[in-house]
Amino acid sequence: MHLKGHLLKGIDYMAYGISDELELPSLDVASCEAILTYHDPKIRETLLSILKDLFSENKQQDYDQIIALNASSQPLQISFPIPLPTSQLLTTVQVIPDNPQELTVGTPATFKLLIKNSAYWNLHSDQEQACDFYYEIIVDYENWLLCGHKKRLFTAKPGMTATHAVSLVPLKTGPLHVPKISISSASGSVHNQTSYLNEAEQVLIKPRTTTSTFFIDDQQQRGGAFPRGGGGGGGGGGGGVV
Repeated sequence: MHLKGHLLKGIDYMAYGISDELELPSLDVASCEAILTYHDPKIRETLLSILKDLFSENKQQDYDQIIALNASSQPLQISFPIPLPTSQLLTTVQVIPDNPQELTVGTPATFKLLIKNSAYWNLHSDQEQACDFYYEIIVDYENWLLCGHKKRLFTAKPGMTATHAVSLVPLKTGPLHVPKISISSASGSVHNQTSYLNEAEQVLIKPRTTTSTFFIDDQQQRGGAFPRGGGGGGGGGGGGVV
């Protein structure tokens, strides 16, 4: 161990990290003999002979030269069996409001949920087989309320588009993102990936409007003064609606 530490101490690891070239220092035979003083003379002579041959035949080579020399040799390989999930179905989801111009805060609105399955990536022979899925509406209750089913079972066949109606109540005005939809296999045997076609789109929620009625006195309308007191008098009041 002392001889190994003595030899490694002379290697410049910083230069190796920068240039990818390992340069061995010159062999100090006297120091190696001093370290091996108490070893068997035969073992000492054998080790010194090996070190002299190593340092005398050492040639400075860069990384590309080493790779070229080892190109013909058989590389070592380590194999680890890792199960990789494969996507058998690709599901596209799109949420579309029935009346995008009539979305009012606090008023239920109907949305169409369009779900389409594609078996393009399925390598198995059962590409046209219908499968059962669950769709689940992930509601942000700070912005929306859900009217009806949050999770529902449906049957889908590759290439077909399933349409479902969803009722939502917006709780805030302004642009809002519609809730996301999660699609999962009912049996768990089908690996499914979901793509949201209009995930970045927003819907505009308008404030609720009301009609107010105001009554304006005829004398005020002509620039006259308001009558004081409760003494009856003329001038009927004209009405206006704003």
